[in-house]
Amino acid sequence: MSFVDCTTEPTDAPKIVGPCAVASHGYLRTERLFDRLNAFEAPFVRWVVVKSQRRSLHRVCLTINRLGNGWLYLAAVVVILSWRGFREWQPITTAIGSVTISFAVYYMMKPYLRRLRPYDLDPTLPRSIKALDTYSCPSGHCMTLCAVGVALASSYPNTVSAVFLALILMAWASLALAHHYGTDVILGSVIGSVISLSLCHLVF
Repeated sequence: MSFVDCTTEPTDAPKIVGPCAVASHGYLRTERLFDRLNAFEAPFVRWVVVKSQRRSLHRVCLTINRLGNGWLYLAAVVVILSWRGFREWQPITTAIGSVTISFAVYYMMKPYLRRLRPYDLDPTLPRSIKALDTYSCPSGHCMTLCAVGVALASSYPNTVSAVFLALILMAWASLALAHHYGTDVILGSVIGSVISLSLCHLVF
């Protein structure tokens, strides 16, 4: 009597690909993309870092970075309430909603993209202040600034130039401290701006 070995699978059986394998494949593709981007953008980041090492400029970068952690937006709320009173609730609530939705997107993207920061990939870059989290893309500081800035500029058009200047300074500080690449800044700005513009369209 002969027996059939049922413990082995046929060689031509189709392989079942699970979600973990798909996610791993997607991450590998993203990692290769960032390897190319990092090689392309790293020289510019290093140039900005070197040009910003003068003590006075470096202090400005640190100040901008700390303001972007939240103090800048608290000051904006105080100014609006002092200037316009509590009746000006729309831009404030729109800004809060935009930031909330933006960070929901942010916290979904960062663990998937997992782009290391410039100072992690290049140990020769100075690490004068540690970033708030591990990964680089997108830039949370620029994303928040755009989410709040677009909401304010929609209500107060005369603040557009001030918001744009603040974004330029925030982007410069992010690169000068070796926290971000240029594409991190661009992606963060796009996320914050698109979400804020969408909410402004619904509210105003």
